[in-house]
Amino acid sequence: LDARAAALRAQARGEAGRMLPQVALTAGYRHLATTILDREDFSTVGVGFTWTLFDGGQARHRAAALRRAGQAAELRAVDARSGGELEVRSAFLALDEARARVRASREAVGQAEENLRVRRELYGAGLAPNAQVLDAVARQAGAVANRDGAELDAELARLARARAVGDL
Repeated sequence: LDARAAALRAQARGEAGRMLPQVALTAGYRHLATTILDREDFSTVGVGFTWTLFDGGQARHRAAALRRAGQAAELRAVDARSGGELEVRSAFLALDEARARVRASREAVGQAEENLRVRRELYGAGLAPNAQVLDAVARQAGAVANRDGAELDAELARLARARAVGDL
């Protein structure tokens, strides 16, 4: 996009140059192998000059249009760069968040397993009904599922970050 913007700016300068005086120099040399002419070598030199004093504003309008197209390409390049930066920053933040969720869910699994162990001991001693044990088993299974989901999200975030920085 930067190269496209530079090319459009150069085209705009070229188009604006059509309104300026144009000077052309030409030179040539010819050798004719003929017996009809008394000379066989001919040299030519020429100077040309043109200046379009009025073209109805066409060159000026074309140059302005090319300048505006160049500015639009520059803005698209800036937008693409900022979009890439945003994608990278978002990927890093998502990975940090996913890792924090993994740590928290691992602690929750440990607490759920300890709760289940205590409930089983109380049930074995006859101090707690079986409903408390079943509730502790359900909480432990939910904590394990949450941990597995957090680990999956962390791996997906790691892959998204690798893609955002161009490693993947």
